[in-house]
Amino acid sequence: MKLILTFLVLSISFNVWSFKFTPMSQTLDPSKEKNAVFYIENDTKEPIAVQLTAAKRVMDLNGVESQPEEKENLSLYPDQLIVPPGEKRSVKVNWLKTGKLEAEEAYRIIAEQLPIEIDGKKKKAANIKVLLRYVAAFYVSQNDFDSKVEITSINSSKESVKFTVKNSGTKHQVLTKLTLSFKANNKLIEVLPEELKGMVGENILAQSTREFTVPLKDKLKLLKSDQKVVMNFEKE
Repeated sequence: MKLILTFLVLSISFNVWSFKFTPMSQTLDPSKEKNAVFYIENDTKEPIAVQLTAAKRVMDLNGVESQPEEKENLSLYPDQLIVPPGEKRSVKVNWLKTGKLEAEEAYRIIAEQLPIEIDGKKKKAANIKVLLRYVAAFYVSQNDFDSKVEITSINSSKESVKFTVKNSGTKHQVLTKLTLSFKANNKLIEVLPEELKGMVGENILAQSTREFTVPLKDKLKLLKSDQKVVMNFEKE
């Protein structure tokens, strides 16, 4: 799974690592508990202000992710806080949705550092000011959920081959150590991870579809669009 750490540089500051946010990925099973905890640790010598937001994780065919704010199913407490220097604070994520969970739901928990005011004035850095933004993965799932990933179509051009991959299962799947295998000229052909750049390590959320375009070279030149291709990867 990919974990996103984004720096938003607004001016100049030597204090880049203003806080830590952990864990960067967490799964909650609502059949066992209704909340999870994240932690904010201030490693600096100054107080910091942090705002937290829950967002729904929506991914299109090309893997581009949108993150609409989520307030109906998740609540955060507190959603804004000031962390004193050298101290650690917890943030509770509460699951609000009732009823049976049909499939895993994917969210983001976003922690953003805000400019802080001291004595009514915004604190001024000597040279640089940096706002730090963490985006953690948060899944609501169950132990009996599982992924079911398969290639549903293959389309080749002169330079590339496009794979349409569907996860009809109830859990997300990261394509870790992905290989593809198919038969050509009465031989079993195995396409290795280094030949599948742009596809290896990608995340396919539960009950979603992705498209991947891979350069058409080496072993993939033997692949025909009507062939059965088997995907092999590490299950989570």
